[in-house]
Amino acid sequence: MSRKSEVNEVLIIKIQHTVAERTRDSTEVLFTNANINSPPGGRINYTTTPPTSASNRLCIFDTGRAATPYGTNTLATHEGLKLICMNLSNNTILKIIIFGPTAAPADFYLNFGAYGIAISADGATLYRAVTSGRSLYSIPAAHLLDNSPCSKIMAQGSVLLHGHKGLSNGMESNTNNDMYAGNTEDKSNLIFHLDTGIVTTFVRDPRFD
Repeated sequence: MSRKSEVNEVLIIKIQHTVAERTRDSTEVLFTNANINSPPGGRINYTTTPPTSASNRLCIFDTGRAATPYGTNTLATHEGLKLICMNLSNNTILKIIIFGPTAAPADFYLNFGAYGIAISADGATLYRAVTSGRSLYSIPAAHLLDNSPCSKIMAQGSVLLHGHKGLSNGMESNTNNDMYAGNTEDKSNLIFHLDTGIVTTFVRDPRFD
């Protein structure tokens, strides 16, 4: 068996899906179906970190370059690199934006994800945490859009410290004004309730890293 076929076999065995929905009984269902998880060129193209927007949309960014067991990334295939907008009301695709070879060659790696940033449900507050840090800060979004002469001073004076949320990188907020974040120190995902400042554990599993 050649090295190439060995890689393909390992990938097919280990990667059952890359976009799934967690149900109430802790099982995983392909989202939205098997075809979505098997794009042109093979399922290895689907490498995503999907955020949910306040308008009930799911934006999935497909880097088109999955990691192999040998520590390298596959080259992006035709239409592999794309941004997909899903309608969560009926689980249908609203729009697909494909990055062609001119904008992103096959050996180019794009990441639209912004670590350590989340937006409140009303869009009025930007939350920020230092990458791999514990402290959570916020600033009114209006100050970031203000270009008046004193805007920088006003922005600096409006930064608030909300306490600790656990050691993590990525954060995500929902329409209930709750923010989800990982905590590598106790291998859990936490919910930071932005309205009250209370932190609760969403799920904990020793397999989390």
